Amino acid sequence: MGRRRRLLIDVLEGRDLLSVTPLIGSPAWVHNSAGAVRALANQGGNSQLMVDPVTGIVVNTNSGGSGLTTDVAPPRLNELKRRAFTAKFTGKVQEEPPRLLDQARQFFILAPGTTNQFLHGTVQLRYYTPNSVPITIPDPANPGMPLTTLAVATTGSISMSDRSTQSGGVILGNLTGSTANEDSQGRPTHFDLALNGGGGSGGIYASSVGSGTVDIAYKGNRVTVTVHASIFIQGIGEPLNIFQTSHH
Repeated sequence: MGRRRRLLIDVLEGRDLLSVTPLIGSPAWVHNSAGAVRALANQGGNSQLMVDPVTGIVVNTNSGGSGLTTDVAPPRLNELKRRAFTAKFTGKVQEEPPRLLDQARQFFILAPGTTNQFLHGTVQLRYYTPNSVPITIPDPANPGMPLTTLAVATTGSISMSDRSTQSGGVILGNLTGSTANEDSQGRPTHFDLALNGGGGSGGIYASSVGSGTVDIAYKGNRVTVTVHASIFIQGIGEPLNIFQTSHH
């Protein structure tokens, strides 16, 4: 007679998933204080600050591609946790011919991964290095005097989507970087990430704003993409609480 076998239960990791019902609406704590904007401008020595009338977030319009944002009033700890977004994706990178004259090289990444806000995700990145040769373009206002443009930054776009067809979660952002952040083969390794709050992002992330960083580590044609961001979600529901209970 064989030994008696015991039944064991493996404990699964705890993880809140996105709500299947995106509760999109305007936040109740919108601020629109011109005085606060002036105060921040005086503190930072930068007058190019504006309040987004929908989110109440002060946007530094002179920050280039980084799209850094600062609240009029500091967010509470629960709001900071709500905004924190991290992700890691692993896949392959492909180099393709550039699309525009001011681009020297084009790269594309399609890779699976996971985030702290949805378990199974997919990232798509398309990014470019600048052409060091000035480009002449026609001036519509003065056809006889063409304009000369010179690209100096690495640029691109990123899309992160939840594979669950129920949540419809999609994050779309713009990428801007420096040619100083390239590997030995001239491939970009670091970008600033900016969500503009416009079209593209969907589901619970519809009209979201935020900023962060994207880092790309290469090993041959294999890449690991790491994202760290703070994303303000336009909604009155808790995006990571599938039961939409009352603690927000």
